[in-house]
Parts: sequence; C-alpha cells; structure tokens
Amino acid sequence: MYSLNVTDMNVIAVDGLRSVEYNCHDGYRLIGQSHRHCDQRTGQWIGLEPYCERITCLEPMSIPNGFHRMYGDDYYDQPVVGSRTVYECRPGFIFMDPNVNDTRICDRNGQWSGTSLDVPQCEPIDCGHPESLLINSEEFFLSGAQFRMINGSTKFSSLAELICSTQDVQRSNLTRSSLLFRCREDGLWTEVISANETSTSSSKHRSSTSCVRQRHNGFLYFYAYGSSSTMKNFFRNKNFYIRETSVNILHLLAGVVVAAFLSILIIVILMFKRNIIEWPEAA
Repeated sequence: MYSLNVTDMNVIAVDGLRSVEYNCHDGYRLIGQSHRHCDQRTGQWIGLEPYCERITCLEPMSIPNGFHRMYGDDYYDQPVVGSRTVYECRPGFIFMDPNVNDTRICDRNGQWSGTSLDVPQCEPIDCGHPESLLINSEEFFLSGAQFRMINGSTKFSSLAELICSTQDVQRSNLTRSSLLFRCREDGLWTEVISANETSTSSSKHRSSTSCVRQRHNGFLYFYAYGSSSTMKNFFRNKNFYIRETSVNILHLLAGVVVAAFLSILIIVILMFKRNIIEWPEAA
C-alpha cells in the first residue's frame, strides 16, 4: 500500500470546479473513490483520500502427488501480478494428460489463469507387466512359472512376485521358490534384495538357488528343469547378445544387398525397354 502523490493523479476542471482523478501503477488496485472535488467554500477536497494496494494472488491450488514452484516477485510472501507457478509431479508420478498446461500466471484481478478444472493431475507411473523383464518369457510360462501381482497393480511402488514352478523347485532342489520385484519411480522393475544379499558372493548364491539363473542389464534369464542345452549355455558362455546381434545384422545386410540388386536389375530392364540403352548388336 502507498499514498498517492501529484504524479499519480490528474487535476482537471469541470464546470469551473477543480477535480482530481486518481490512478494506480500497474500491479496495484485503487482503494476508495477515484474522483474528488474541491469544496470552494472551505477550500478542502471532499471525501477521503484513496490509496493503492498491491494486487496479490492466493496460494496456488495444491495437487495430490505433486507440487508447484513459484517464479517472479512476491509481496510479503504472496505472489503478485505476473508471478508464475509451475506444477510438477513427485518422483514416481506423471501427469494424467501429457499435454496439460503446467503453468499458471497471476493476473491483474488477483486470480490465477486457467480454472480449477484444468489444474494438472498426477497419477502413478506404470511399469507394465513384469514379463518384460524376461529374455525367454515363452519358456518361463511353459514351465508353469508365473508372476503374482501382490498389490493387484503394475504402478509405482507395486510389488510383483516371480513364482518358480513346483516341478522346478523339487527337481532342481531350489531353496528359493520365488523372487520379489518392485516398480521403481522411473517405470522399471527392480529386484528387491535384502541387506545380506548385496555382496557378489550372495548374488551368485541367489542365481544358483532360484529359477532365475542369470541377470544382465536389468533383464532376467529364466532356467526351467529340462531346458535344452542350447538355452542353458546362452549366458554361460556370455556370447548370447553378441551372437544374436551378429545374426540379426547379417540378415539385415543380406536383405539390403538383395533389395539393391533387384532394384538395379529392374531399372536396367526398364531402360532397355524404353531404348535408353541399346542392346549390343551381334557381330
């Protein structure tokens, strides 16, 4: 709030009477009457002198599983005209509408732009079915193993239990019949490991006592009783990804070469048909 001075008002004459009009700077609102007249009998201005009050907006609306950041000036910790608030979701959550406008601006009426209906809303990130962890998912399901969604959900913080088949547990003398996974804040599943299983030796022990025998870059290789020797050796010789990638690249290169040859052959035939290239004359 500030008092008005001569630079904030316009002195005008109406019907020979002296009048004054008050105006506030941008970002302020006038409190009181905007016009005053001079009483010719007393030589005093009629009415109370108005004043200007800083325009502020209320605290922005809060959203579940999210927060907002304030940018711009403030007046006694209150956002003023032109201030911006930007909404964000907490780790593990994303906007329900990816195209939502996450920014609100304090306007000259002391209101935030937009409405309460279009304020961004956050929802838990979905990790998808944990089957995506498996390299050999077909063998996993054929063995009778399964995933059990403990929370009935695949979203952030949910737990999934990989349950080895009873047959594999009995025939392979497995001491761990299941493994536990949690949906992380980045949308990926990660294995829940107890404090006494963090060492390298414990990691090897986990691989030898459960139906998940190998782990590589977050992916799992499932081992079932009676698996073919080829499948068993994919990770044992540590050439699985290299060999598979090499085969795929060779197939791709072969396809490109064949397609290029056929294209050139078709072009040559068309050129001959249109007499662009003459057939060689017989000697």
